[in-house]
Amino acid sequence: MTAGRMRVEIERRWPLVAVLALAPQVACGSSAAPHLDVQGNDAAAIEGGSDSLDAGCGAEPSLGIPSPTCNAIANGAPSVAFTAESAALPAFTGGQIADGLYFATDVVGYGTVTPAGRRLTLAVTGGGTAFFWNGQVLDGTAEDIEETFAANATATASGSTLTLTTTCASVSPSPLPPSMSYTASTTTLALAVFTGAGNAAVTTYTWQGCLSRAPLDAGGS
Repeated sequence: MTAGRMRVEIERRWPLVAVLALAPQVACGSSAAPHLDVQGNDAAAIEGGSDSLDAGCGAEPSLGIPSPTCNAIANGAPSVAFTAESAALPAFTGGQIADGLYFATDVVGYGTVTPAGRRLTLAVTGGGTAFFWNGQVLDGTAEDIEETFAANATATASGSTLTLTTTCASVSPSPLPPSMSYTASTTTLALAVFTGAGNAAVTTYTWQGCLSRAPLDAGGS
């Protein structure tokens, strides 16, 4: 893993480890939920940088749905296996978080962390102030599902720290940590959860397209 790669993290516990310490549970709500999906990658907007992302995306749809469904996101992300990294943890630099749909594309552990893969979709709205997750935490090889969840949060960025306040979670306790270190670029987002000095799980999310170009199913607005 090169030192220049951006990485983001949702750690399997703070608080996901706490959730996963329990018997695996499927997100509540058995009926088919309204969902949002992006039809392909908005490559032109990505190439144009953050200004083009804002200019090229229309009005954002409403994503929040009452508990336990929480949001209208369809999880189209690939399964990503865990990688243990012996190099030093990279510095996090903060930055402007671009709104849109993201897929988890990389997960790396530093120090002593429990191996856990990802199959997670993340939607960001409100100029980087509202976050919506939907998907699964996997085992280290990304072959088995250990936790399925949906969760929403408001976010406040300060320097390289993103403070999260959970507004809805399909499992209890919330699978989201109270804060993450992060690095953002025009095409990637990185959040890092620490479980101790030098111990962190870092997940990289890659921008997939504008939410406005992915219509909600009926009843999802």
